Amino acid sequence: MAEKFQLRGHTLEVWLRKNPIIADRELVIIPDENTFVIGNGKDKFSLLTRRPFGADAWEVLVKYGGYTGTREDFCRQLSDVMRMPEQQAGTLTNAGAGWNSFTFPREFVEECYVMLTVQDVADVLGIGLAHAYEVAHRKDFPTITLGSRIIVPRDKLMAWIEEQAARKTEIF
Repeated sequence: MAEKFQLRGHTLEVWLRKNPIIADRELVIIPDENTFVIGNGKDKFSLLTRRPFGADAWEVLVKYGGYTGTREDFCRQLSDVMRMPEQQAGTLTNAGAGWNSFTFPREFVEECYVMLTVQDVADVLGIGLAHAYEVAHRKDFPTITLGSRIIVPRDKLMAWIEEQAARKTEIF
């Protein structure tokens, strides 16, 4: 299950003048007042409680956004998001002028990785990168080549591993 929150920021004057309905889990920053609001998808801006800054992102999401993961889970997810764009545990999208949207799993699980790199294959198999490239070039190994980049569908890798184990095949 994915959890989504959005981020927008304007002055208090702009928010009060426009007074839009703030989307569910949308984080609104009011920098001239050093406050924020989290929307519920029903109420206009003026009806929501403005809260002062001071908490970190994890504290805000837990207290006001319904996030249930630990601080370590959140930091790991955020770190993984920054690792490589094609392997994000979440997705940060520029959804228009003035706001962004971020989606990540409520609880981090490896299944969120749909495609793996050769380095990921090395990690999964517990082998070195050179050996992982050798495996990736086998005819029976499930790879997709994008230019010079090799990626592996996670589900196909797991099926390939099960097939090798059933046959008791020596990989190297």
